[in-house]
Amino acid sequence: MSKSILSTVFLFHQIRFDLQSNQVYIMKIVLPILTVLFLVGCQTPSKKVDVLTEDVDRFWRAYDLIQETDSTEEQLAILHKHFIDSASVGQQQLFIARSYTPEEYIENIGKYPKFYASLRKQLKELPSIQAGILQGLQEFEKVYPKVSNSAVVFGMGNFRTNSTTLDSMVLIGTEMLCTNGNIDVSEFGDDMQFVKNYMASEPMNNALFLGVHEFVHTQQIEAYENNLLAIALREGTAEYVATLASGLASVEPCMEYGKEHRDEVIHQFVKEMFNNSHSYWVWSNMPNQFGVRDLGYFVGFEMAKHHIEQSANKDLAIAELIELDYSDSASVSDFVERIGFFEKTMTSYQERYRNAQPQVTSISWSKDTLTIQADQALDTLYRGFSYGPLGEEHVLFISNWLGFVAGDSAFRMVIDTTFSKPQQLIVNSTFRNRNGVELVSKLIER
Repeated sequence: MSKSILSTVFLFHQIRFDLQSNQVYIMKIVLPILTVLFLVGCQTPSKKVDVLTEDVDRFWRAYDLIQETDSTEEQLAILHKHFIDSASVGQQQLFIARSYTPEEYIENIGKYPKFYASLRKQLKELPSIQAGILQGLQEFEKVYPKVSNSAVVFGMGNFRTNSTTLDSMVLIGTEMLCTNGNIDVSEFGDDMQFVKNYMASEPMNNALFLGVHEFVHTQQIEAYENNLLAIALREGTAEYVATLASGLASVEPCMEYGKEHRDEVIHQFVKEMFNNSHSYWVWSNMPNQFGVRDLGYFVGFEMAKHHIEQSANKDLAIAELIELDYSDSASVSDFVERIGFFEKTMTSYQERYRNAQPQVTSISWSKDTLTIQADQALDTLYRGFSYGPLGEEHVLFISNWLGFVAGDSAFRMVIDTTFSKPQQLIVNSTFRNRNGVELVSKLIER
């Protein structure tokens, strides 16, 4: 995480992007009824599941034509005509969900010709991957008969997801998922190290499992705006149900590490589980004390496993986990209380969390320098700001971030004070103490 003023200013733009993404996540989309295009050696589930690959074909059609010109303008026009403008609903949502831009596609096509050549060769295996996913979904229907109709869309992205979901759609990042050790990654720089590591892990071999995991999400209520506890249980449920449906074990490194360090991981999770930010626990390569990403999956997996294994009616237990309202923190907390996974009551954990939260104790000005004092030392890796109730036009603009002071219990920044209208800034809960507990947000006004 950069400590420059550029990263501080970027946060304001990121806020808008996040809000847009949240709207995308909750957007309701009505899909047309389509015919299943490709079934290989696999019976279709009784509920309608379309596995669609037309967007991959559209991408290669555009890719070939782009090779015929050096003009960026012409390349962008080709990409739009043959790929973007004719994209399926699923591919369009993949563009939005991962903020993929036309310029980014053109840049990657130009930078990584060896990668794309090896990927194209590898995609001869796509029919068998489709068949495997359909088989996994058929098994999932046996585990959860109430499964609703949906679609699995193989799209093309720019290395920011192997898969994600939106309502009833599973959106596959084909350029990530359909890879293995045969893919040529020699053109990738250090900034693509995670991508290189991921492709070396043979993700193609895990396509069936991942497909079921993501398909479980299409049956669940979203938890993006809820706390870490809800997000971890939702992800862990999908991971555990995928093991039941596929008969395969999770290959995520966090699972093996979590088993070996269970007490330490759960002890730290309990401290942070009411945080609004998932931090390093899911979907992140952020540095952490364990040196392993996505440990929230492990904790959620263990909660789901605990509930199902202790239940006399396992079918009901699975349904409860899938149908839980993950958007409602109270419902999630009550459920976790009921299954008795943690040693103490959720009420006691919540009270301990509130008592541990750092708070802003004073705000002081020295000309244009603003000092914010908290009641305890903060983790210097985390900071974040949001617009106040008056919105972007009235933001208290940070012109220079000066850093943490006073044993990291305070921080200073230079404010642009040339504005005559009222200014606001929320010091938000991205700030946290050294135990990972989030700051109580504070509105600053001038």
